[in-house]
Amino acid sequence: MIKVLVITTERSGVDMYRLNPHRYMDSEKFQVAFTPTLDNPADDLTEKLKEFDVVVFSRMLSRDSQTDYSADIMTHLNKAKCKVVVDYDDSWNLPKYHDLYKTYEKNGYRLRQVKAARFADGVTVSTPYLENKILSYNKNTEVIKNCVDYKDVQWTKFKTKSDRLRVAFIGAKDHVKDMAMIDEQLCMMQDLDIDLIYGGWAPGEQNNKIASYMSCKGTNDNFDVIPALDVTCYGQMYNHVDVCLAPLHKDEFTQCKSELKALEAGFMDCAIIASNQIPFTYVCNEDNSILVDKNGWYDAVKSLVDNRDRVKELAEALNKDVMKHYDIENEVAKREAFYEKLCKKKN
Repeated sequence: MIKVLVITTERSGVDMYRLNPHRYMDSEKFQVAFTPTLDNPADDLTEKLKEFDVVVFSRMLSRDSQTDYSADIMTHLNKAKCKVVVDYDDSWNLPKYHDLYKTYEKNGYRLRQVKAARFADGVTVSTPYLENKILSYNKNTEVIKNCVDYKDVQWTKFKTKSDRLRVAFIGAKDHVKDMAMIDEQLCMMQDLDIDLIYGGWAPGEQNNKIASYMSCKGTNDNFDVIPALDVTCYGQMYNHVDVCLAPLHKDEFTQCKSELKALEAGFMDCAIIASNQIPFTYVCNEDNSILVDKNGWYDAVKSLVDNRDRVKELAEALNKDVMKHYDIENEVAKREAFYEKLCKKKN
């Protein structure tokens, strides 16, 4: 029996996709426990950690905004002789335009993640591109793909109907640069017989910028929002959407992201129009999606307005590929094998 301790708040989207699936590990081979943090470690932490064979966490060991406890936690982990696994869903090198860049640099979060990668016995990542970036810090890596947890009630399908084609962007405030990239194309869509929807809007400057781009500065009468939902239920937004837009500004940071938007759209029977680049091209192709460059968004949406049958065809094809290549149980099995291999190595 391999005993695994997972450090997670269980309240973030990253943890939901990357760490929560540990609960599906084979109970005959793995015993899994969860804890929110190891920050400000007590003197008896070493003894408590000795109960576990593997300790896994996302990005960094210490998340305290005032004090970096990474070194103290590492000392306890070494004394307890635990195998340490760190998981990354994207790059720690945030670009200056990112909303969290200043916070990351001020609190040293980027350097904490570098320390974690070098310290860990193994690293799991979401994509091959990200794995290639991590290899210079840790050679023992494994790609564990993101998957929609079809056992989670928030992914229950009860598609609502609409006479008009519902075209949506579903995402958070950190996609301002992506949406700004296609703002002129979005304004052109006022002439189309569609409802344009921003799923995930919440009060705030960055969210309002996205809403402004999508509504053509408030002039589009066919624009509406779906307010942001908690990480445990936001998947339900897809039940009120036919086509998802997934533009992505191209740089080193964005190429380290995962194809998650395409996976969610496909699982929930939505067609997708996405930027023609990785990570989307890991799953999207000409048979299951519409892949476009900067100025192809209006034409792509129009083609689906003119041919509603194509929406259904693309949605079904994408769903088939997502279900075939992104099965959560298969990815959990890969993680199990990675941990078993780690535990066979002597300290």
